[in-house]
Amino acid sequence: MKTNELEKMLLLDQSGEISARGRKRLESLLAADPAARMHAEELENLRNAWRQATADTPLSSPSVLQRIRQAASNQGHKRKTARLIRFQLPAVELAAAAAAMIALGTSLYLTLWSPKDTPSARMAEMDPVDLQIEAALEAIDNSMLALLDISADEVDPTTGNDS
Repeated sequence: MKTNELEKMLLLDQSGEISARGRKRLESLLAADPAARMHAEELENLRNAWRQATADTPLSSPSVLQRIRQAASNQGHKRKTARLIRFQLPAVELAAAAAAMIALGTSLYLTLWSPKDTPSARMAEMDPVDLQIEAALEAIDNSMLALLDISADEVDPTTGNDS
């Protein structure tokens, strides 16, 4: 048997809380194991020494005991309230963070992917002068590519660099 289990059984026996089955198990263990018997005797000696040392100490008055019980019951109520608040706060914080992420994502989607930013939408908004300038710039690009013997497919349109 493990030492922790023996300790638990001995303490339950001393306090009178051990079951009949547990008492039989403890008695058989103490009969079979001399080290367990020695440990039980040491605990009994300590218990007797404590009783002798505290024999002259007067018991607390009932009003003191009543205040201790009242404080203990209030303490238990405060702990439950604190736990309830502790578990609710992360939920509120997570909900606020989720709402902020949704708002940020929506605003980014609307600004970056709105239909007015597509090339055809931009061309439709341009006036005729802008269209002529755009066509002239495209012609210049094509003529420069022709002079350099580079096809339009070989040029990276975002950077203008050769591939």
